[in-house]
Amino acid sequence: MADWMKKKRGGSSSLAKLRAKSGTIGNLLESFYGFQHGRLICQVIRTNFPEKNGYCVLSIEKKKFRTTVFNTEGLFNQEFCFDIEQSTGVLCLVLKQHHRRSKNRRIASVDIPLKQFVDGMVHERWFQLTYKEKQKGPEIAIEVKLQYMSIMDRNLDYVVAKKNAVVLTQVLIHPDLAVVSALCAARDSDTLSNTLIRFFYTHKKAIELIVGLVRRQLVVTDEEQDTTLFRTDGMATKTVRNYFSMIAKHYVSDCLQESVAKIIAQPTGYEVDPVRLGDGENVEENIFRLRATAQQILDKVLESLPQVPKSVRLTLYRVSQLVSELHPGHERRVTGSFLFLRFICPSLFHPSNAGLITEDVKLSADARRALILVVKLIQQLANDVKTAKEEHMAPLNDFYESNIERFNEFLDKVATLPAEGEEVGADLQRAGIPEEDLWRYLALIIGQMTKVLPRMKEKYAEDSVLTSESRAVNDEAFVMLEKILISRMQCDETDDGRSPRDI
Repeated sequence: MADWMKKKRGGSSSLAKLRAKSGTIGNLLESFYGFQHGRLICQVIRTNFPEKNGYCVLSIEKKKFRTTVFNTEGLFNQEFCFDIEQSTGVLCLVLKQHHRRSKNRRIASVDIPLKQFVDGMVHERWFQLTYKEKQKGPEIAIEVKLQYMSIMDRNLDYVVAKKNAVVLTQVLIHPDLAVVSALCAARDSDTLSNTLIRFFYTHKKAIELIVGLVRRQLVVTDEEQDTTLFRTDGMATKTVRNYFSMIAKHYVSDCLQESVAKIIAQPTGYEVDPVRLGDGENVEENIFRLRATAQQILDKVLESLPQVPKSVRLTLYRVSQLVSELHPGHERRVTGSFLFLRFICPSLFHPSNAGLITEDVKLSADARRALILVVKLIQQLANDVKTAKEEHMAPLNDFYESNIERFNEFLDKVATLPAEGEEVGADLQRAGIPEEDLWRYLALIIGQMTKVLPRMKEKYAEDSVLTSESRAVNDEAFVMLEKILISRMQCDETDDGRSPRDI
């Protein structure tokens, strides 16, 4: 078939960044490379339709192409390319007849399931077309050449990942996390965080990744910065958030979905800023309603300890132990930051991202404002701030006073290992990851590393956490990794000027 691998779409659009946050392998590929799974090449060759002015419309879901109109012999010989996320869709071919003075006439059609073409081979065959109901005519067929190919099979990051999977995996999941830490220091991105946590999760090392990143941040944080521990959205906090979103979405949905639905259904009556009050609204009534709603949501969370997924509790326990060792006295602050500021509050603020509402539900401005005000009250507890900064929130300072004791008690309990026989929530069950997806995660990691290799080397050299003994081992691993990456980068421009990621 003709050279079909066209230049990739840009992967830095706001849509691509949004897709990266969802974390599926397809969306991560889309955010970094600009494509998802594969392409279907369809060459329409000819039809035996006996009349003139025929043409063919090809479609997969919403994407459509049409051939030119033939005049004699039913010849097309035209090729079309579909970017598709999966190979399980249906290619629809519709034969039509062009008329200059009237509406074009639909003649016949055929639906072709794509699952029979996933082997990457070229399939050339005739397909019988079917007339619309009550229409009759001679048998019509169309000759088509089809080939489905995974783009990853021609992506050099993927080829390198597949070839060096064992070595790369050993280097990345080494207990010291020297290479991963250097990469995270050199490239702070949500795509990288999502890719790493999923790669480590498949190797049953997700919590080890989090603990390693947290430890390094704790080591380099001065005592003067204790109060700001994990308040910025660095790689450690990103990775915790992405891990909790991956294994505990059902938990946050059970806690918040009902209350969010009520706010969306009746979004007015929550505004407490006199400047923003709507016509006929009363500040005192709104303060009462906001306090009651926030209390209902908080109660639901604070009573949910038996439902908190086991891996969430284990993560918070391991992190709390580290904080106790390196920055004692700040365990609650860090637990509250990870669980509330990075997981529960963002789920309230962006309910569609958390799966609390479907994507077709549009938040009104009033509903968004109500959720923001509820989040402010919960954040005040997580930040351990007794008085609100904004004057209009001051009447609600009693919300802190009446809940801080229960809140702290919950933080202490959720960051401890469940006792024997204690009821504990289950992690979200995830299907096994096929080997091909492991290579895709590795390809994404390689792609990120090749972009920042010089800076990675600098960060690795500056690593103050490594002991002299562990550095000797990691130096050897880093040299091995560098050789693989340099070999990969030397292919960055092929003879025809295209990037190997696009070949």
